[in-house]
Amino acid sequence: MGRPFVEDFAIERYRKGGSTYYFTQGLGATAASTLSLTALRLYGCPFYVPVTQKFDAIAINVTATGALNAYLGVYADLGSIAPGRLVRDAGAVDITITGVKIIDLTANPIVLDGGQLYWLAICPNGNPTIRATSAGTHLTCFFGLSNSLGTAWSTFCYASGSTPLPDPFPTPITIATGLMPGIFLRKV
Repeated sequence: MGRPFVEDFAIERYRKGGSTYYFTQGLGATAASTLSLTALRLYGCPFYVPVTQKFDAIAINVTATGALNAYLGVYADLGSIAPGRLVRDAGAVDITITGVKIIDLTANPIVLDGGQLYWLAICPNGNPTIRATSAGTHLTCFFGLSNSLGTAWSTFCYASGSTPLPDPFPTPITIATGLMPGIFLRKV
């Protein structure tokens, strides 16, 4: 009997779940905290894709409202652990009302190539508070640890933004630590 290919193992893929499973940055990340966002700041959060996969929705969970809306999207990595070209500006969600905000992409899903690092992005016009992932679940393997080898020194980045999302991701980029905006993709 032949040995199965690595691609046959579910651990190499995001779980297929139709309309019920969403994925975000980090390993075992949960949206357990909240984070107040700054208006017109473009946040980029690392999102590693192990094998080529398709996603049909992007979402956030607004816990305290802000004015107007927030733009969501995906950036490709520059190859230097920094966001570069815009892969998809998915559009805007209303942040004047709390709750889960979903942009449906079923008509034109996002296909992300395997073995690549991407950046999930949000740029709000106002100052909403959204669900956030805790620092302990972030992909520190991309950014490294502090000199004490105990604390992640950077987990996401941001830059001055605009809406709709700019292409490419603007510079200068500020590397940040702590809670990371919870931006979620739904696997097809």
